[in-house]
Amino acid sequence: MKKKKTTKRPPGKTVSELAKEFGKPIQSMRGWCAQLEPVGKIGNANLFDRDEVKRVVDVKIARVGRTTRQQELEERKLELQILKLKNETDIQVRNLLPVGDVLKCMATLTESVRSHLLAMPKKLAPLLEGQPPHEIQRIIKEQVYLCLNGLQETKFK
Repeated sequence: MKKKKTTKRPPGKTVSELAKEFGKPIQSMRGWCAQLEPVGKIGNANLFDRDEVKRVVDVKIARVGRTTRQQELEERKLELQILKLKNETDIQVRNLLPVGDVLKCMATLTESVRSHLLAMPKKLAPLLEGQPPHEIQRIIKEQVYLCLNGLQETKFK
C-alpha cells in the first residue's frame, strides 16, 4: 500500500477564518488583510499571520471605534432615553409650581381670610342686633360662605 503524501498546512489563517475568529465582516477583514504580506497560500486563498492581523484590527477598531450599525443603535437608544426624560420633565414642569410663588399666594390668601374673619364681628354686630337667633345664624353663615368662596376663586399665578 502506498502512503498518501500528507502536506503540512503552512502557518496562518485565511481571510474567512480570521473574520470568524475576530467576529468582523469578511469584507472588512479583506480590506485589512490587503495591507499585509501573506505568509502562505492554500489553493487560491492567501494565509495571514494571526498576530499581525490582530494588530491591524486593534488599530482600526481603536481609530473607528464601534461599527456604524452599533453606533446607530446606541445613538437611537440614547435619543429615546432623552425623549423619555424630556417628556417626564415636561409633565413635571406642567404640574408643578415654583415654591416661592405658592408661598406668596398662600400668604396673600391667608391674609385675606384672616382680615375677612376678623372684620366680621364689627361688620355684623349692628346687623345682628335685635334679630331672632335663626336670622343671626343665617347672616353669620352667609358671611362665612362669602369668605370661603373668596378662597375658591383664588388661583395660583
